[in-house]
Amino acid sequence: MASRSKKRKALEVHNTMKQISKPMTIMDVDAAYRKGFAEGYEAGREEGFKQSAMMTIQRTYGAILCAAHELFGFGQDRGVRLLNRMHEVLVEMLTDEELAQRVLDEVGVEIDWGQPIDLAQPKEPLRKNKHTEEAR
Repeated sequence: MASRSKKRKALEVHNTMKQISKPMTIMDVDAAYRKGFAEGYEAGREEGFKQSAMMTIQRTYGAILCAAHELFGFGQDRGVRLLNRMHEVLVEMLTDEELAQRVLDEVGVEIDWGQPIDLAQPKEPLRKNKHTEEAR
């Protein structure tokens, strides 16, 4: 007969073997893969969108500053004031439509958000304000 310690050890090994999960089937592996892929895809998509949106904003602000410098001689002080005011205007406007209407009313340029900006066309402002009056 086996000693008690050998029986106890054999019982421990048997219990340990019972706790090991059964081998995964192809369907189990596929389900785990799909779940992990879906979670990873969504997290990656969100992170990619955040990064690309920030890069687009930075590039746009940089391009506006370069254009303002080339066309109007903006330096550091006026460039900073321009960017700060752009940020304020963007925060004030709730929708793209509101911003497009304000640009049309105050500046006289119609912007079609579905087209590249070089297709913006001059239009007659719909309302008069101090800026459009001064320009005349």
